[in-house]
Amino acid sequence: MSGEFNEPSVNPGGRVSIWFFVPFICTALIIGVIWVKLDRAPGTPKAVSEPVKMVVENTVARELMLFFPSVSDRGWAPEQRDIQSLDSERHEIRQCILELIEGPRHGGHRIFPSDVDLRDVFLDSRGMLIVDLAYSGRVIPFGGVQSEERCIQAVEKTIVANFSMVKSYQFLINGRELTTLGGHIDVSKPFLILHSEATSETR
Repeated sequence: MSGEFNEPSVNPGGRVSIWFFVPFICTALIIGVIWVKLDRAPGTPKAVSEPVKMVVENTVARELMLFFPSVSDRGWAPEQRDIQSLDSERHEIRQCILELIEGPRHGGHRIFPSDVDLRDVFLDSRGMLIVDLAYSGRVIPFGGVQSEERCIQAVEKTIVANFSMVKSYQFLINGRELTTLGGHIDVSKPFLILHSEATSETR
């Protein structure tokens, strides 16, 4: 009878024959092929993500001149170091003091024992520099008044050569104010820097 709905053929056991789904699969495949061809057609705009461009700014190196006590006499062994030019004077001073603590690479004496480190530096608007050292004891064992004096002089000569904005400086250990750095020289008051003469005196 025309117009009757023919039910899908059922296999014995009640399962629908796989041939019932063939037209649907073919239709899906044809639609997929047409979609791919349209997507690849010339002039068809494609949603392609632009590659992310990594912009790396050129890092600018700043030259520092460090001073270490000479091995041969009471003179000085200057040594040039390059550091990354940073966005603040305080950070550059911090890097400079770290280089001093590291010690010389081409001769000269270390000015700090190897177990001394740097906690931080602070620079105020008046040019007052605080050098906060990290050490487990109350005073640093330099081995004598001369070594302690040369350490302070090396820090100052290096500051004078590189940072004209620093007008005075003072040492701390673990954030604590000191009467002496190594048991001999009074550091209870800031050292005043005289840039014109590259000398210092306590106030």
